[in-house]
Amino acid sequence: MGEIPNRGDPGNLRSAWDPHWIANAPNQNAFYVALPYNDVLDSSHTKPEAATVVPWFRRDFVRQGQSVLRGRWIEIRHGGRVAYAQWLDVGPYHTDDAAYVFGSARPREHPNNDAGLDVSPEVRTYLGLNGTDCCDWRFVEARSVPPGPWRTNNTFAKDEATSRDRR
Repeated sequence: MGEIPNRGDPGNLRSAWDPHWIANAPNQNAFYVALPYNDVLDSSHTKPEAATVVPWFRRDFVRQGQSVLRGRWIEIRHGGRVAYAQWLDVGPYHTDDAAYVFGSARPREHPNNDAGLDVSPEVRTYLGLNGTDCCDWRFVEARSVPPGPWRTNNTFAKDEATSRDRR
């Protein structure tokens, strides 16, 4: 959050799902990622294809324009290290690469070495990533995320606990 744009890098001053991204930064999980698919068109409309491309769409859909992707956990592996992060933004560069995000396709071409995952500075440091290093990632359920620095200062984890308490 708050990364200033520069040549060859669009920066990270806005989020596709949070119009107050910078103002909300103190309450967000510092372990976050961006993946190149967005399930919403705007705050009132969900993309029509989202119901067929997002595996958990039918289970998690609440209302038009509310993302079923935002806050989803992923596990990221690089070398011998593993980190967990939440999907809090869309990119790099594309917002419609469902074949990569939910399938087995390679990321679509773009100027940033065709990266398919953009990680926060905290994830990058924790995993020891440099520039456009390769890593493996996969979606995981919140209940499978172990304790770690990715659970601190995390409004989504608090929301998950509150939801479980209501059940």
